[in-house]
Amino acid sequence: MQKSRSKQGGDRRKKKKKGARGDARRGYTRQRSAHYPEWWPDEEIKRGVAEGRVVTGCLRISKKRRSDAFVHDAALPSDVFVEGEVSRNRSLNGDVVAVELLPVEKWREKAVASGDLAEALSALAMGQTTEAENPLWRPLPVPPEAELKQRAAGPPAAPAEGGAAAASTSTSSASPPLPPPGSLAAEMAANPGCQPCGIVVGILAASESSAMGDERLRARDHVGVLVPRGGCKCLKPGQPVPAKDTVVQFQPLDKRIPWMMVPRHQAPHAFLSDPLSYTRPRQKLWVCAMGDWPAQHRFPQGRLVRQVGQAGDIEPETEALLVEHNVDHGE
Repeated sequence: MQKSRSKQGGDRRKKKKKGARGDARRGYTRQRSAHYPEWWPDEEIKRGVAEGRVVTGCLRISKKRRSDAFVHDAALPSDVFVEGEVSRNRSLNGDVVAVELLPVEKWREKAVASGDLAEALSALAMGQTTEAENPLWRPLPVPPEAELKQRAAGPPAAPAEGGAAAASTSTSSASPPLPPPGSLAAEMAANPGCQPCGIVVGILAASESSAMGDERLRARDHVGVLVPRGGCKCLKPGQPVPAKDTVVQFQPLDKRIPWMMVPRHQAPHAFLSDPLSYTRPRQKLWVCAMGDWPAQHRFPQGRLVRQVGQAGDIEPETEALLVEHNVDHGE
């Protein structure tokens, strides 16, 4: 009796497996889940900006730590912090983005920095100061002895006659206006030790380094190297790229640019035959243009343009710098 039951159970499992394969033959495929959130419609972004839930500004990605990005809004005392590639939501360095603010309890603590140094670094990052105006490049002025004595003695006494009203009027006019209650500026003033954090919900204007489907600008070329999708550690010298890999990875030299998936047929035959021959010290530099980037894919698509040359040689490295900085060098 037990044998017959186990046999029946085995038959059911076989039928299930056979049915699953049959579904695959009939064209039913499992839909890939989204790796990134979808971008908001323009109307929703405008509504969020009007309600104070969304800020807009230029995105800057850290060169030293690609997971850190900042969005500058001139109306705010500090930048909005965007952490990680998912929160960055397919936006690239230089894009003008819309950022949905996270609740105050999810803001991060500010880095420890003195007031003058923090202001100078922020101004330098935004290109708002010159060398002569920047306090980082000149010594702080030493107040004269008379001013030091006056500070030690305390504020001067108020004038007897109508000068007091005039003094209070001038003081009140000089002080900055208080932000409206409930606004983002008010919340930042109430939490001076925290930096607001957010998630990119839309790209308002793409930089030349990005591509956004039908709305893409002229995609700027990037220089990098080709790597098998699974990496080189699992391969031996002379072993080809596995036949199951339909794409190869393009890794840009600029760490702020994401990896790109290049179709296998675009890669050179020599690389597919022996990818380890393209590793250091025989690594080759390539130019690749970024293609579409659906929300279901972690990395964007890439189109291999041409080979620059041997990594480490002067001419290819010089050309790589010119291409990466979008300099017209008359090819």
